[in-house]
Amino acid sequence: MVTCFHGCYPVGDDTLWGVNRRRKEAVNSLTALKSIRAARPDGAPIYAIMDNLSAHKGTKIRAWAKKNKV
Repeated sequence: MVTCFHGCYPVGDDTLWGVNRRRKEAVNSLTALKSIRAARPDGAPIYAIMDNLSAHKGTKIRAWAKKNKV
């Protein structure tokens, strides 16, 4: 079985955390981004590296990312 890993690597903390999902869906990508933003409530910019998966390019994700400095 193939899984999708949504992870976060805070450079200053030198830690990796995340969650494995069974499906590659936009809703899972957006949920992961929201959890990362919640971990940095100070509003500091977050830089996301995402592959070319179409689930990462939806209008909801782009709008949310722009609004939340991601």
